[in-house]
Amino acid sequence: LGMCSPERLNQQDVFRSLNFDALLTDPADQVVAIHTFPCGGLRGGEQLRSGSGGEGVHLHQPVPTAQVPVLVWFREVLEKLRETLRRLFTSAWASQEPLSQLLLEFPVSTVALVNQARFTAMVEEALARGEVDSLRERVVCVVDDLRVPLRREFARREQHNLLMPAVVSMLNQSEKMMELAHTQTYAQLWAAWRAYLRHYPTQDQSDPVVVKCGEAEFKYGWWYRGWKPQLVKTDLTHEVFSTTLNATAAHEQLVVAEGPAGTGKTETQKDLWQVELCYPVVVIHCTEAFNHE
Repeated sequence: LGMCSPERLNQQDVFRSLNFDALLTDPADQVVAIHTFPCGGLRGGEQLRSGSGGEGVHLHQPVPTAQVPVLVWFREVLEKLRETLRRLFTSAWASQEPLSQLLLEFPVSTVALVNQARFTAMVEEALARGEVDSLRERVVCVVDDLRVPLRREFARREQHNLLMPAVVSMLNQSEKMMELAHTQTYAQLWAAWRAYLRHYPTQDQSDPVVVKCGEAEFKYGWWYRGWKPQLVKTDLTHEVFSTTLNATAAHEQLVVAEGPAGTGKTETQKDLWQVELCYPVVVIHCTEAFNHE
């Protein structure tokens, strides 16, 4: 397979928010897969070879590039990639295998989404049965499932490391729900849970996941998130997520985050849209040097 990196296409603006490093082509110049690397790509002149690390996602259909304008075929690649990710999630969600096993078969982004949807189902099942105290034990089982593979080869270990912040967040959320269960009514407990970000599988093959937070509801974006790490979520993180999504759903509200540089304002928003909802994010630094024209 040949390799075509985004840098060779001389269309930097198009690739600014991509989370993969290379396009793989067959002898007929059809794009058949994308590839991402744990350290952000290959160095100049380096060739993609077995053992380079990272992960590849094979498109469910190849995309011809011969005599096709670059932006036309690349737009088609992105659409085929989104459809491929939908299909991969549907297959992984139907499986009952633990996360450590799914990581051997699916992209880490697919496994992360399965983890999010499983946690939503886990909490709501516990709430419906009045068994909130069982949440922590069930989440610990997920943590233990990922702990042993952390000692495996480097590439696999990096995959698990990318999932661990999300799993730690699950553990924190479950403990928070258990604390609330001792002081609040059943209705108040459900209200507290609905303030969190929640992922629900659907029967719609074109949109197999919806994301809810409070009264807001969004379609999952299916933008490839690659190996993007994320910040560990705190109570403030969930408050920011909730405020942002409910303001966005209202269509007429703007969220303004103020504070010193380097405190996580931008990264938290990127985590929300790129990791939790899988949409592309464009960051514009509006300094005095910014040319608004």
